Amino acid sequence: LLIGATPGGPIQRSNGLLEARPDAQLVVDPGIVVKLDGARIDVEVSTQLIAEGSPDNPVIFTSINDNRYGGVTEVSTGAEPGDWGGIHVAQAARLSLDNVVIAYGGGVTRVPGSSTAFNALEIHQAEAARVTNSVFENNDLGVGGIAEEQRVGHGTHGPGAIFVRGAQ
Repeated sequence: LLIGATPGGPIQRSNGLLEARPDAQLVVDPGIVVKLDGARIDVEVSTQLIAEGSPDNPVIFTSINDNRYGGVTEVSTGAEPGDWGGIHVAQAARLSLDNVVIAYGGGVTRVPGSSTAFNALEIHQAEAARVTNSVFENNDLGVGGIAEEQRVGHGTHGPGAIFVRGAQ
């Protein structure tokens, strides 16, 4: 899933500073279950992802094989760490995750002409990133694939469930 942008020119803030105008966002409502299979979510430059659940109604990002959420049984059968890539947040993008479950990510996905791994959550010089009241479980380390170190424009990263570079 690619949240792409075509910035429409700068916004002048009350303090006189100019900043890029975000023009694309994905808002995931409480209780939504997003099941992925060998895919990732790319939050590109000047876009935003908002996934804010509640304690009783979290937002779920998990493997298509995770039957705990909407599957045939209430027990996870067949889901493995690394079944899907993760959420990649690019420069000048914005992210807000609250009461979210991210499970079975950290795997290898396709990139143009190659494949590479992603952490369950990667934040690369985002303008703003907020992660609260959320659970990361059963994720792989985000290593592997055959792409070069820069991962076809996605930047370098290291092993872990969450990777952050130059973001606040």
